[in-house]
Amino acid sequence: MSYDSSKNIHCIFQPFIKEEDDFIEKTSFAIIKCENCSSTFHNFQNIEGTSHQYNWVCEFCQSKNSIGTEAKLQDLNLPNSYTAELVSRSKTNSTHIREKRSIFVIDCLTNEIELETLKLVLNNPEALPEGKYALITIEPKGNVVINLSSGKTVPFSIEQSKIEKAVKNLDDEFFLKHITVGAAWFDSKITFTRKIKTLKPFAKKETARAKKRPKRATGLALFLASVLSPHKNCNTHIMSFLSGPCTIGPGKVASTDIKKPIRSHDQLDSGRDKYFIKTTTFYEEFNAYCLDNICFDFFISSLDQTGLLEWKSLLTSSMSITQFDSFNDEKFTESWRNYIKLRNEFALELASLKILSTSGIVFKNNLIADIKFQPTKTKNERINEMKWKFNKPLVLNPKNFVIPCEFEVHSGTLQTIQFQLHYYKDDQSYIKIVTIPFKLIQPWKNGFHIEIEIPFLLKKFAQQILLKTIYDTSTMSEYLAAEIDMYEKNLPTLSDRDLKLFYQLQRSTILLKRNTSPDEHILLAHYLYNSSTSNCLFTCNPLMIKFPNDKSIKGKTDLIPLDARFATDSHSLFVDGGVFIMVRYTEETDDTVKAKDMAMTIIKSVERYPKPRFIYTMVGKSQDRFFKSKLIPLTEEESVELGTQDLPFEKFTQHVHK
Repeated sequence: MSYDSSKNIHCIFQPFIKEEDDFIEKTSFAIIKCENCSSTFHNFQNIEGTSHQYNWVCEFCQSKNSIGTEAKLQDLNLPNSYTAELVSRSKTNSTHIREKRSIFVIDCLTNEIELETLKLVLNNPEALPEGKYALITIEPKGNVVINLSSGKTVPFSIEQSKIEKAVKNLDDEFFLKHITVGAAWFDSKITFTRKIKTLKPFAKKETARAKKRPKRATGLALFLASVLSPHKNCNTHIMSFLSGPCTIGPGKVASTDIKKPIRSHDQLDSGRDKYFIKTTTFYEEFNAYCLDNICFDFFISSLDQTGLLEWKSLLTSSMSITQFDSFNDEKFTESWRNYIKLRNEFALELASLKILSTSGIVFKNNLIADIKFQPTKTKNERINEMKWKFNKPLVLNPKNFVIPCEFEVHSGTLQTIQFQLHYYKDDQSYIKIVTIPFKLIQPWKNGFHIEIEIPFLLKKFAQQILLKTIYDTSTMSEYLAAEIDMYEKNLPTLSDRDLKLFYQLQRSTILLKRNTSPDEHILLAHYLYNSSTSNCLFTCNPLMIKFPNDKSIKGKTDLIPLDARFATDSHSLFVDGGVFIMVRYTEETDDTVKAKDMAMTIIKSVERYPKPRFIYTMVGKSQDRFFKSKLIPLTEEESVELGTQDLPFEKFTQHVHK
């Protein structure tokens, strides 16, 4: 938690960030809940009574709850953060057990090498998660094909006006009339992988000759996939493997004329792209049509943009999408392996979140938004209680699950906030209880933590980008300037380190559209909104470790603002920038090998999915410019040396102090 003023508190709730917070941990004690407000017991100071009968006075609603005798009291040993196992769904209501289904949408408008590599990677039934599988293929001339269990196919062409109209209107009944009902769509893992082997590429016939983008009906394919999963009692993953943008029908983002590039920031800002509003509206309506149990995942093999900006509403986490230069790239193979591992071993199904607070705390415009939660909220008028039901409940990587929120404190006495996160792991139900008692620190500036403020602001900006159809980064930059001004007025002195980190935030890619495409900008926003606080910090100000480790660096994970002096550093450097990992060296030595080994360990880690970009560069080479772009120019001279147009840090501090 961090104070951004004498009353406002920024909080980032990461229930599974610590190693000891095992999300399938079982506790040896029963949860003691308040009969009035359902808060849980945690504070022995609120016990009253005699050895024959003790009562617990709930600090949230002041109700008295019987807690039993002295012997029972001695058995209580509740920490402020713990996970408790609840009754499994199978024992409470069998209708809540969700069948697992996966629908693969494979773009066959690609070349033979790409598709053969993709088939080879996917042809591993032992690794695939348990459940039923269906296959949809995107084929030439706007055709999309459903591959039935019987071996037969059901094709649909977006060039037929009645098909295009049905997709625009999200008319699932039209398509259900043409498809065999029920299990005929889905196969076992083994039968499904046999189907994958039979796929054939079409790129040679359609793209090489005419030098046009193929007629790719991605919107039709995704809608058909949702039609195949109309059941509430199943969790469905729609996994799309795409090789380019949609060029025909609902969801179109680019012309088939390859000389006409897909939209740019400039075209979007000036309203000159003729597809954007129509396509964005289609996907927003499509997302509202889809059931909460449908999750979309995208694996994209394309150097071109594919329309992520337009279908961003389908994505519920940064792990929903990964992009590669080619399916033949090792990065895709490793990413797919980690994705499957997360699905099989780590994924959680979220149910609800409840936040309770004592009377001196008021919820502000917190960041609990429609991205993760259904917009309907319930409020208990007797106490400060807010409850949300999750929208798109599946979380692949619990370590990166983050809820940023904001409170206003109106009392200097001891206050308490309690988080209650209800979730499922496989068929078992759990609840994570985190209780945070705190008192306003005097002077309050001692409660300011830049390690919380930077991720909080990044997530706030990312949220605005993801929720708004058209967003303006200049407005966000103005908001940041106002926030820094507020910090400067309320804090007697912002440290040099704090100012440098704010400076890095102001010039970060999330607030600047230059040198990024619209798709890249949206992908970064998804990554930041769904990343842990440390990865957010590294994206703003990369973590750097020198090899060999000197005494000042060894074992140190604190952020060091990277200024221009590091441009001439001759050490082998390991740099973690959140979305990228870099090894920088002057010559290849044993230290360089150690730095690279550290980089490979992190890149291949399942916890760093999606896989970060890896940069291995010698000082002074072309990719070294990327490292220099992350350095802080302290003076105008250093701005010239680093080749940046950014305002130097000395002028930034002058503006802040004014």
